Amino acid sequence: WFKKGQWLLCGLSNGRIKVWDFVNEKVLADVTINPSNQPLVVSISTHPANNDSFFIASLSEDKKTGSLVEYNLNSSSFNDIPLENNTAPSFVTHNSLGNRIIVGGTNGNIFIIESNNYQCSYHWSPHNDTVLSARFVPNNEHLILSVGKDNQILLYNIDENLRKPQTIYKFVGVSDNSTNIFDFDRSSDYFFVGSKDNTIYIYKLDNNIYIQEINGHSSPLINLNLFPDKSILG
Repeated sequence: WFKKGQWLLCGLSNGRIKVWDFVNEKVLADVTINPSNQPLVVSISTHPANNDSFFIASLSEDKKTGSLVEYNLNSSSFNDIPLENNTAPSFVTHNSLGNRIIVGGTNGNIFIIESNNYQCSYHWSPHNDTVLSARFVPNNEHLILSVGKDNQILLYNIDENLRKPQTIYKFVGVSDNSTNIFDFDRSSDYFFVGSKDNTIYIYKLDNNIYIQEINGHSSPLINLNLFPDKSILG
């Protein structure tokens, strides 16, 4: 969802991107990404304030190649954003200000890219497998949390004087090969990890061991979100 819940953005496995306007009950855009041989839309990110464009990460069916593009709704055009080492993107998201995006790769690389000129500010390789998710800590633009398919949960500090972020914590406690996705609480003091072992783990950001686990699911967690105005996790 974006534009305060008025528009719904959806990426499909056949390479199509659709934007629905639910208030006016119409389709705003129905486009196919290019190149068409990388049809799996794996991640989409919209600017927190600017609704004119969004970033799309897509992969080939074997997930060995991929592309990162920005689509402009006003001009109906794509801009390709090349990644170093021919990295296939697995994840993309904006920071809270909208001036940077984080891109994760299937090779374990993470990029921080300036959204206005596509210049890469940071590039490092913290994971040994696909980056499943990476985000700036909402109330601290100098901290980044990432989750990888290699079961690592890592917290980094961005120092503008250094060429790459420095690892602060490696969070432990989640069973092997089960880490999946995460979300922050409203204070950003805690985060929740959804796992392939059917469990939600709660971590405190300044403690590398989880403080609580929530059971009840009978299958792997594929998504979780905290409601924006209530302490309810869905």
